[in-house]
Amino acid sequence: MGAHCLKYGFTTTHVLGLEVVLADGSVVHLGGKVLDVPGYDLMGVFVGSEGTLGIATKIILRIVKAAGMRPDAVGGFSFDQ
Repeated sequence: MGAHCLKYGFTTTHVLGLEVVLADGSVVHLGGKVLDVPGYDLMGVFVGSEGTLGIATKIILRIVKAAGMRPDAVGGFSFDQ
């Protein structure tokens, strides 16, 4: 989790669908044009694998507005006895 995850969210929340070519040459379609598709989250697994499971040839992304200026705060606390 990097600093951009706090501002924009995780990558898997912005990817709606994928067309993937697997190692054996087969083409697989994951996800769709809607945010929540029933079943296992294979698209999330593929996005999280960062290209080790296959090659993405088409990607459907969700477009969001650019983040404006807003105050964000992250704090850490420790309680010592």
